[in-house]
Amino acid sequence: MIDVMICEDHPMVAQALAKVLQDDGDCRVVGITSDKNGSLATCAADNVDVAILDVRLGLESGLDVAEALKKRHPETKVMILTAFPSDFSLVKAHELGASAFMLKNGAVGDLLKTIREVSRGNQLIDRLAVAEAKKRLGEKGADVLATIDDTDRKILTLVAQGRTNAEISDQVFLSLQTVRNRLSALLSKFHKRNRTELAVALNAMGDELG
Repeated sequence: MIDVMICEDHPMVAQALAKVLQDDGDCRVVGITSDKNGSLATCAADNVDVAILDVRLGLESGLDVAEALKKRHPETKVMILTAFPSDFSLVKAHELGASAFMLKNGAVGDLLKTIREVSRGNQLIDRLAVAEAKKRLGEKGADVLATIDDTDRKILTLVAQGRTNAEISDQVFLSLQTVRNRLSALLSKFHKRNRTELAVALNAMGDELG
């Protein structure tokens, strides 16, 4: 029997997934959670063989949950589910030690097969796919994000939302001139001529910026 934990913040999705697993003779759902603390508590209380984590969890990220689980419960195998294909999420999931990365629109049979394979210790994330995703991220400039601080990341998020410099100044608690200076430096780092080009590039990054 494979003991499975589900981390999903949409109750209907979580319940539907749980029913699919419970109807399968090989799986047993030992917990349904919606955040990192709940997931850690479930793994501490039960022997979780496979943790199925949604990438997007309200105010949290399933990738953060994966990181915490792999640190505290390295014996638990992690599967990442997502409704939104993302190069960033794929690369990050692989780097964190996840065993599988699947889209939610896949077939139930494929999901059950993956759970069985993952529970046996098999790594199902394609290294070539990860390498190609890394290349695409570099071409988009996403690698620059690793070199900036939280304030600049917040500024970029607001630029992507179309906020004015004055609105950004209020949000990040910096003077208007400081915001202008930081934006000028960010334009240079991302090799963009103006904030419109920068906003287009940022929106193309998707989860990388968030």
